[in-house]
Formats: sequence, C-alpha cells, structure tokens
Amino acid sequence: MDVSNNTKAQRLIDILMKYHRYSNTAMQRCHNGFCQSCQKQPREMIVQAIKKQQPLTLILPAFPAKSANRQKTLSAKPDLGEKMGLANLNLLCQSLQHHHQPGVRLIICSDGRVFNDLVLVSNADVQTYQQGIQQIINQDSLHFLSLFSLDDVYINDDFATMREKLMQDFAEPLEELKQRIRCQSPSLYLFNGIHRFIVEDQLALKPLQSKNQTRLQAKEVTYEVIRRSNAWSKLLATSFPEALRLSIHPQPCGSDKLGIQFLPAKNGWATPWHNVLLKNRDGWQLMKRLDAERLGARLNDDHYVLESDMVFAGEREETGLKSSLFPLGSF
Repeated sequence: MDVSNNTKAQRLIDILMKYHRYSNTAMQRCHNGFCQSCQKQPREMIVQAIKKQQPLTLILPAFPAKSANRQKTLSAKPDLGEKMGLANLNLLCQSLQHHHQPGVRLIICSDGRVFNDLVLVSNADVQTYQQGIQQIINQDSLHFLSLFSLDDVYINDDFATMREKLMQDFAEPLEELKQRIRCQSPSLYLFNGIHRFIVEDQLALKPLQSKNQTRLQAKEVTYEVIRRSNAWSKLLATSFPEALRLSIHPQPCGSDKLGIQFLPAKNGWATPWHNVLLKNRDGWQLMKRLDAERLGARLNDDHYVLESDMVFAGEREETGLKSSLFPLGSF
C-alpha cells in the first residue's frame, strides 16, 4: 500500500479510536487503548477496503431491546438515548466517509431475538423496539445506518425456531465456554459484567425469589447469553466476512473487536437499553431510571432533566471519551 493509502488508513483509524471503549486493563497497558495492538484489527479491514476501493462496512451487534426492568428503563420503546446514540453512530460514519470516498455503512445487528427469552423480554417487546429503531433511522434520515436481525436469516420461522437453528449452526459446547471463562481473564471480565446486569434485572422482575437463588440462576443464564451471543458473532462473520467488527462492550488490548462508546456514561458498560438519558449542568449522561429519580430529576417526555446542582456519585469517572464527541446539545 502506498504512502497515500497509509495516510488514509491512519486517518480512519484515528477517527475510530476517538470512540474507543477500552477495558481497565487496556487503559493501564496501552495508554488509553491507542497502541498498535488495539489498532491491528481495524487497520486490516480498513486497508482491505482502501485497496479494493470498496465501501467500508462496519457491523455492530447492539440495540437488542429495552431491559424489562423499569427501575432502569422507561418502557419497551426506544427513547432519546437510542435517538442520540444512533445519531452519533451516523455522525461517526459521516466522518469516516470524508476520508473514504467509496462510502461507509454501519449495519446494526440487532440481537434481541438471540436471547430475549433468557433476559425476560417478550417477543412483542423486541418487535416494538426493533420497529422503533427503524422508525428513528427513517425519520432522522440516518442514511449510513441499517438493521440486520435473525428475522433476515431464518425467514418465516417462529422466534423459538430461529434461536434453535442459530445454536445448531453456530454454537460451541457449553463446557468449552465455561473452561475458557475459568482460564481467560477477558472472558471472565465479560462474564462478570453480563452476570451483574442479569442479577439486577432478575432481582427486580422476580421479587419473591431469594437473592441467593437469583444469583445462582443468573450464572447459568449468563453462560447461555454469552454462548448465544458468540453463535450470533459467528453467523455475522459468515454473513459479513469483510466487515470491521465493533462491540458495545469494553474490549481487551488486541481484541478482534473494537469496543466503541457512542453516548457518555459513568461506566464502560452503560447502554441506552439498560438506562435512561439524563441532562444535568454538565451535559448528557446515561443512568438507571431509579438513580435519576432519586436525584430528583424531572421526566421530560422521553428523558430526565436534573435542574439542581447535584451530581451523581461517580458521574465524572473517566470513560475514555471526550465530551466533544457528543455535540447534540440541541436535543
């Protein structure tokens, strides 16, 4: 690749790395995630697109469905958090296309159908959410974005059959997954993060069940959520072999996925489908609904507004993102 193409590739990588959501380990090891190992996987895909003069395709498994835990979320419908998140992703693609004329597209691989039965979200609520996401994309003219789901793979099957076929075609044995989680720190880190979400939701959704029983059940649910998610990843790799793989989870240094963050949050795991969006004197922040209400925030249609000088504990914790990445203050 000539110097000009190398320069183009680095410009694209620099834009992506501004959105980088890195794990605490990566932050400590590689100066906020901007090392060559972190850049290796995106560079390979970007170089390939430049050499072939083809559109750069990004895939992001995300936007599954709203958590059914109303201590975290307002309803089953997308709200301002999704709207701003999608707008920021579209803006990312627009910035990339400025340096890659063949074009950029970001395919949101909505994985709600993959594991909604495990996380106690109904099929109807997944449908409501996916339709809402598509409506936002259409109404706000987010031309760089499109949706992909199990519905596009196993056409005309019922939802349970879709999941069964996914696992038959792409799943690894459960014991192999458990062994990897026991032996590999990044896998254990992912397990602990997802387990925490599931425990929180099931404690709220199953109030008559003991905490110990909930935590034990949540462990098995977490294994299966990860197993299905990995099967979904394999399906996506087969369906989009030349795509750059993004992730909404923090990723270790040198991962084959680039963790990205598209909304400000007090921790690296926060997403709009597990939180509400709150506006305070410092700007926007993802936060659990219950926490926003405890602060005295006022509900304004589909988000919260905090008009006092109170700041949520830990809100200013470093997330690896500059606030200037989120310029949508007109919302």
